[in-house]
Amino acid sequence: MREGSPAAVTVWGDPDERDLVRTRVDGDVLIGPANPTRTNQGIRVSVTAPERVSIGLAGSGRVKAECGASSRDSSLSVTGSGTLWWKGTAGALATSISGSGALRAELEASLSGSGSLAYRGTAKAAGPSLAGSGKAKLAGQGESLRASTAG
Repeated sequence: MREGSPAAVTVWGDPDERDLVRTRVDGDVLIGPANPTRTNQGIRVSVTAPERVSIGLAGSGRVKAECGASSRDSSLSVTGSGTLWWKGTAGALATSISGSGALRAELEASLSGSGSLAYRGTAKAAGPSLAGSGKAKLAGQGESLRASTAG
């Protein structure tokens, strides 16, 4: 999944499998792809949406999402044994996992001016960048920290 225009859903793979994949829109929510009769082995689905607020994965699939620069709050959830990879920016990011699934998020944070930046949680890596008289506060656990300041 990625942010962009125009909105689109593209399915790749074996034509017999591909033609059975279904998606639907409920209000402003894209539901799917779903294929209850097959395994979806070898099926790839690309989703382009002009704006995202939340991404959820239910079941055993894999989702890779790359979101653009935004100050919107976002949420990510995995229910089941699937894996969700996310890379992007957000004003606030809420995550949840229910089951044996995995959620991997890569978040870069930057601040220019005199504001403040706060991060709390567990991350593989954190990389805050400050320019100006702002301040950053990081709390939690992580494998590495890469920070830069100017001003």
